[in-house]
Amino acid sequence: MDFNLINFGCKLKDIRLKFNFSQNEVYEQTGINPSTLRRLEGGKVIPKFETLEILSSLYKEDLLLLFSQYRIDHSLLFNEVYNRLELKFDKDEIDSLTKEILELESLLENSSQSYFKVLIHQLIHLSKAVLLYKKEGDPSKALEELIEGLRRTIPAFSVETYSDFVYSTFEVRILMNIAFVLNKLQREKAYVEILEFCHLSSDKNDGIFPKICHNLSTVYIRATEYEKALTVVREGITSCQSNRNYNGLNLLYYNQGIIKFRLDQEDYSTSIDLAISLSKAYGHPLLSAKLLENCREIFKMPLYL
Repeated sequence: MDFNLINFGCKLKDIRLKFNFSQNEVYEQTGINPSTLRRLEGGKVIPKFETLEILSSLYKEDLLLLFSQYRIDHSLLFNEVYNRLELKFDKDEIDSLTKEILELESLLENSSQSYFKVLIHQLIHLSKAVLLYKKEGDPSKALEELIEGLRRTIPAFSVETYSDFVYSTFEVRILMNIAFVLNKLQREKAYVEILEFCHLSSDKNDGIFPKICHNLSTVYIRATEYEKALTVVREGITSCQSNRNYNGLNLLYYNQGIIKFRLDQEDYSTSIDLAISLSKAYGHPLLSAKLLENCREIFKMPLYL
């Protein structure tokens, strides 16, 4: 179920201002961090049940009931298409993305809610960008698509000023892809800096966080910064386990195995075994075979799996 977070955030801000509370004053009376309140009022995060209960007492209004009034129609269909796209992104099944793009465009025509339309537009921009830089080999046009996607919600966004803004989980997803495209365009410094920014600015409970950890740890492995890579990959594994979000856990264990091998830690094969077993369990036999081949051919690991 999805909600119009932008409009709800504006309503929250209006209620706070009605009482002449600053964000710091709300913090003093409730313990809710000003940065959390700023994200809520900016429509960047789904509010937690406990947070709305606490604010309800201060604002003298049932915010749980109010929040339910901002539900978006067609969200189940949107989420179904989004989940299919995520699976295709993970499996690198790029050739068939046009099917989901057409479904999203049809959903766009049948939706009357402006906020929901923005979400659909952003997902279309992301999907088209992935097609452009992975299938058609045109990272410049892909970058244009991704920037246009972020400007749907952050009109002043530019690659040069990315660190000036607060991002929702899905906006971070787009920003991470901007980093990938910049790497294709040989702007490696910006690529690393944006991935590090995504890592620092994301909530560890967000579904995108383990993906960020995998990609950033890969960067550190290539730079032979193994201790930094190990810290990041462990954060990703902990996030997956804590939130029971096992998508991408196989690749995190794979990176952990590589790092431990480079650091001469004897238990590296345990991580590689987990990575391969999980890949098979997820229905990715080709990926499982590829990981094992990489370990033996590229990293020269003496594996007996």
